[in-house]
Amino acid sequence: MNKIQLSTTIKYIFKFLKTAGFITLAAFAQANDNPLFLQKMTNPQDYNPVVAIAAQPESICGTDDLQHIENYDGRYNGIGFNQQRIENYSPSVGAIKSRASATQTSYCSGTLISNNVFLTASHCVGRGTVGDFVAFGYQNEGASNTLRASQQFFQITGILEDGITNNLDYAVLSLANNPGNAIGAFPGAQGTALGWKSVVARTPAQALIIQHPLGEPKQLDAGSNVTTGGTRLFYSDIDTQPGSSGSGVLDTSGRVAGVHTNGRCGVNGGNNSGVAMEDIIDASNVVSLPRCDKKLLGSESWGTCMCDGVILGTNSCEYCFDRECYD
Repeated sequence: MNKIQLSTTIKYIFKFLKTAGFITLAAFAQANDNPLFLQKMTNPQDYNPVVAIAAQPESICGTDDLQHIENYDGRYNGIGFNQQRIENYSPSVGAIKSRASATQTSYCSGTLISNNVFLTASHCVGRGTVGDFVAFGYQNEGASNTLRASQQFFQITGILEDGITNNLDYAVLSLANNPGNAIGAFPGAQGTALGWKSVVARTPAQALIIQHPLGEPKQLDAGSNVTTGGTRLFYSDIDTQPGSSGSGVLDTSGRVAGVHTNGRCGVNGGNNSGVAMEDIIDASNVVSLPRCDKKLLGSESWGTCMCDGVILGTNSCEYCFDRECYD
């Protein structure tokens, strides 16, 4: 039995036991889970993320290194995040707002992973989420404190999947009107489509989080101290704040390697953390690795594999990351 088959079997056993009443969601809580996720587990039907998010603690790792997206000073060029990459990776990052208002603060962050599918944290989703909005381009213009007038709003039409059923703090939302194809009017999407991110089941050596801390306009921080433990990614040198939850943890190629969920940094150390994408993919019925394109050469399972636009030669493959194919 391979890893995917094993994780699928465990997932169905867990769902059966939960449905039969033998276990509760809270019984599977982890020490590193966000307190709001644990709160949601006790009573998912009444959980209201708009009210809950405001009560989270700050999570700055030492000094505050957060920078507004259009005022980035290039300090992370040396670990793979130059100005061009920041601009390219930023457009598909959105802010969840209760109203379609340019001046309304947001309560969570997230990332488009397909034309109308938005990935965020489970504790960002609850009663009233459907009907709220995701804003793209919610950012300050240049080095000013002036909001760009070109924000674009897309209504949340459904919760495709809530990771609480798998004891993982992620959620997948559907958005109206295909925002991935929408033409932007800000750096990174000036006259081009917002686009979306692919996912990757690998721990990044360097990571970037583009986010909406404290519900403010889009900002970023990055670092190279990324570790794993259980189902989580830990990063002790990337600052976040309440409102940053749901942001994608991006690798240097702009792929989503995790979902930020928890702040436990402070002046004297600690780690912020998120759910690893590998575990989300294993548990999810919605999120998956991009599939290889195959031109068949006389067999259903063998062909010329193309992954991330690169022809890899004759091979047996299904899924694709880092220009490699996997069954």
